[in-house]
Amino acid sequence: MEQETSKLTLLWTLCGLTCNQCGLKCVKSSDHQEDRNQEDHDCLTDHKCHFDCHFIEVHNKRSVPKCSHKAGHEGKHASDEIDHVCDKQCHLVDRRNCQIICAKEFGHHDDRLCQSTCHYCGEACSLTTTSPKGDYHCSNSCIVPHEEDHDLHRCENETCPIQCPIPDCQRRCQSNNHFHSYSNSQVDHFCGYVQYYRNDVICIL
Repeated sequence: MEQETSKLTLLWTLCGLTCNQCGLKCVKSSDHQEDRNQEDHDCLTDHKCHFDCHFIEVHNKRSVPKCSHKAGHEGKHASDEIDHVCDKQCHLVDRRNCQIICAKEFGHHDDRLCQSTCHYCGEACSLTTTSPKGDYHCSNSCIVPHEEDHDLHRCENETCPIQCPIPDCQRRCQSNNHFHSYSNSQVDHFCGYVQYYRNDVICIL
């Protein structure tokens, strides 16, 4: 019963990482991460922002259109029916978390910049390790600000993703360190869950 309850808990635990197509969170089961790549994360919505445009006065007495940005974006809501700001591409458009369109006023002469407060590095996460159940390569992207010098690329997943090595255990390593595998040469990934069956402990730290 406890094993089945554990499986149901995993099934209804949401992934929670950022959707690949907008700024909302992935609502797939956390188990989908096992075979995931970055494009698998999905909020399962239409990825559109449904708030009204912030620049009400520009539209005069006409009905205020919906925001043209993607869902979960940062900054003000703005439609693309009327040019409210510079409509050129942000100079950091190749970085993850970029909102693409420059949010500065028309005629500015400095670098074009969108409303995003942080443009991520975007390189693949550095976590690559070998576990008792096979090789693991984290396919998420680095969320360290692009302007920061860093040798280790960190994604937004903070926990250790390696599965518990006990046969038939569906749980993951109990460590809250994504790079737990790098802590020392002898690393175990036990889930820390104690389960007794006929007086024998089958999963314990």
